[in-house]
Amino acid sequence: MAARNQQLMPTTEGGLDFKFNMTNLLDGYPGHEHALPIYPLYNDVYKTIAQAKMIVTPTLLVSYGGPWAENYFWTREVPYHDPENSELLCV
Repeated sequence: MAARNQQLMPTTEGGLDFKFNMTNLLDGYPGHEHALPIYPLYNDVYKTIAQAKMIVTPTLLVSYGGPWAENYFWTREVPYHDPENSELLCV
């Protein structure tokens, strides 16, 4: 109610609790960050999210319910030795 009164569009921080994520959806939060923690998702979940017009932003580095892309990245890349990123490493 406070967010609505101030015309704010809060995004919830996803977690490993699917029931809590769905509670946020049904409570009317307009945004959800991170993937939902279960697989597979069924049509009732997709349809409810679509009807509520909730924006779900599945971040790839944090993948609840599956492998994290961050682990994949760190095992295959060496960003500290990449000449293209040298300007990013100068402090």
